[in-house]
Amino acid sequence: MIRPSAPRMSDLRLLCPPSFGQKRLIMALGLYLDFSGSIDDPNINFVGLGGPISSVEKWEEFKPLWKGILDDYGVKKLRMADLSALHGEYENWTEEKKKAFLGELTPLINKYSEHFVGAVLPMPIWNAFSEENRK
Repeated sequence: MIRPSAPRMSDLRLLCPPSFGQKRLIMALGLYLDFSGSIDDPNINFVGLGGPISSVEKWEEFKPLWKGILDDYGVKKLRMADLSALHGEYENWTEEKKKAFLGELTPLINKYSEHFVGAVLPMPIWNAFSEENRK
């Protein structure tokens, strides 16, 4: 079965053209979040989420640069809990390599981020999201 691809956020602005003689402010934003704690721990009552938010246009510029750094270091994603403890993809890293990695990512995040957001959610609300929306 062929499934239609999901619309890109940048395409959504086409659904709301400006009225004649009037300007509208429409902004599509994207964000990348990391969470605190272990969501599989039954003793955890809340999950903390935080990360940068920016315009779709900036994220489109950001993504290949970010992926390039990840590729250079041989990792698939940044997971701060694993990086901090040198576990998972980072288990054979030295502190120097970790600092160099963050030294390349941090200026990139600062350059392309408009703001940073964070939230704390009770686990029942977090668990109400579909598995796909939690990724």
